[in-house]
Amino acid sequence: MKTTARYLFITLFGLMYFGCSESDSAQNNEEKSGAEVTSYTVFEPGVTILSLNVERSIKVAYAEGEDVVIIEAVRGSLTPEGYRQDPTFPKYEMDTRITDREGRLLYLRRGGDRFVGPTWEDDLLVQDSMLPSPEGNRNLFALVAKAAQRIEAQVVAEKGASTAAQMLYEIKAIKSFGNSALASIAASDEEIIQKFGSLDVQDFIPLAGGGGSLAGDENEVTDFSRGYYFLGLHEKTTLVIAHHTATRIHKYNAGSYTYFDFCNHGTCPSDMTQDCTLSMVEKPDWAAYTCQTDYDAFSNDGHNCHDDSRVQMASFVYGKTNTGSQYWCGDGNSSTDFSAGTEAGYPTCSDSSRSGYNHPDMYNYSETNTNSALQYTTNYSVVLSAGATYTISTCDTTDDDTYLRLFNGTTQVSSSDDGCGLQSKITYTPTHTATYSIHAGCYGSGSCTAKVNVNLVSSNPSPRYYVESNTDSAQQYTTNYSVSLTAGKTYEIATCDNSSTDTFLRLFDSAGSQVTYSDDGCGLQSKMTVTPSVSGTFSIHAGCYGSSSCNGTVVVTQL
Repeated sequence: MKTTARYLFITLFGLMYFGCSESDSAQNNEEKSGAEVTSYTVFEPGVTILSLNVERSIKVAYAEGEDVVIIEAVRGSLTPEGYRQDPTFPKYEMDTRITDREGRLLYLRRGGDRFVGPTWEDDLLVQDSMLPSPEGNRNLFALVAKAAQRIEAQVVAEKGASTAAQMLYEIKAIKSFGNSALASIAASDEEIIQKFGSLDVQDFIPLAGGGGSLAGDENEVTDFSRGYYFLGLHEKTTLVIAHHTATRIHKYNAGSYTYFDFCNHGTCPSDMTQDCTLSMVEKPDWAAYTCQTDYDAFSNDGHNCHDDSRVQMASFVYGKTNTGSQYWCGDGNSSTDFSAGTEAGYPTCSDSSRSGYNHPDMYNYSETNTNSALQYTTNYSVVLSAGATYTISTCDTTDDDTYLRLFNGTTQVSSSDDGCGLQSKITYTPTHTATYSIHAGCYGSGSCTAKVNVNLVSSNPSPRYYVESNTDSAQQYTTNYSVSLTAGKTYEIATCDNSSTDTFLRLFDSAGSQVTYSDDGCGLQSKMTVTPSVSGTFSIHAGCYGSSSCNGTVVVTQL
């Protein structure tokens, strides 16, 4: 597996007058060799410099008691000349990585199109096989904030003021996230509570060995371990280059946070205002792609950072493969471009073909005699997340009479003939995250030419949404959810206000013994209150009363 960054998470848009320049030759002057860090390594309190290459890289540990974070920063190429004309932009494309002592990611920043460190991309594969820390990791972000304030003084103390001055850009890169680490956690908490009602969203265990690579010529899918993700598009306006954007991916899993920043040659998300977001959704994995054509500030003979940002948003919504040269990456002087002068502006978190994540050339089809999308269809794969609402449509893309069908495997889950005039529109909220297939065709035996648009409408419903029937009061054919409960704390598990049908809930401990159940705890809906005597993973069995059919959303709240 090669280590060239083939399909990186996200490169965002940069509005530049000049292309990227190569970096000056970095001094390969290693001040201190980096000793191998293991989970058994004992660190003195505070900052420990593990390695330092002057004007190149630094790696430190910061410890408080048993808690340790490992922080690295690596200098890359000079930022494009247009950025360097503005003193508020960084001079170099800097990569940063922060992990706990076992190697679990807390933060990853990429300054340019590729990581500077030759192994950083392949190191991401390790994350797929690592379970989240049972205690979560939010406490470690306080250590990151402290380390950011103390690292420069430690370099001065050990290496002198001159060396510290030469390491200015590496130290700034660490401070960029460190100074906002606690604010980032607070913002993520607010987002999670808004979506799920509490921070007790601990259903997921990563899929071991499920990952691919950011690298190589084999077009592998880049998978990140399971969790809840949302994407924030960050924007900065300056007099020199008009607009710059960068993107941050937020991940939450079992009490642990991870942040992925993509700076796109300029200022990073930590130092910019978030402009808009794509909703938090459950992903069994998360695939990331970026453009691999040449860089061109005007997006004519290659791509600029605006183009990469839209590729990333499309990947977030569709779970769609990009070869690195498709759509915005190689569409020449397109009407959808954002760059300097008459093409000024920046992308939006929308399904717009002008400014969002739907390119005019994506999902175009032309067919005939499809028997209302039952034969000879053009088919597209798309990853849809449980609890999120999507529209899949040909509205406003054609005057022809289209027909759409949506399948999960071989099972049709929805279809549309005349959802918007003669065109088709499916609105669908999956109960299970999976790769679905859109079958695009025409009504009857007619011919049609159209474009399929996918829009992530919202992800407000809890991911514990279910539809079942004939569950014998939640004793068979149930939808089951795992949840971590702590001894001595009281929880409410309910479908109240989230269903108009007759639901039934049962709760089982890790040994399979029933702890409690509820039929009509709040009208026809169910409400269980439990205070476990032992901490552990419990199983919620969600069903319907008797042999009836029902649907509902199970909400777990710590009282």
